Amino acid sequence: LMRQGRDHADVVVASVFVNRLQFGPNEDFDRYPRTMEADCARMQEAGVAHVFAPSESELYPQPQTMRVVPDAVLADILEGAFRPGFFT
Repeated sequence: LMRQGRDHADVVVASVFVNRLQFGPNEDFDRYPRTMEADCARMQEAGVAHVFAPSESELYPQPQTMRVVPDAVLADILEGAFRPGFFT
């Protein structure tokens, strides 16, 4: 996608964020691999000019208490079929 972005824009910007809210109760957020240096090198090779990599406190300055519960027809497909609650 990043390489394709060069065909459609003068500047390609990417974001990197490991979102704790997308981890289920039995998934280990703290052990999820984070390879920022390698990721940035690959993005640069792909033509990415800027990377937005916010901290959790930047994106969520207050505790998140609101939840959106999608209809099961949508929530139980794709990633939701293997990770219940993923789209909530």
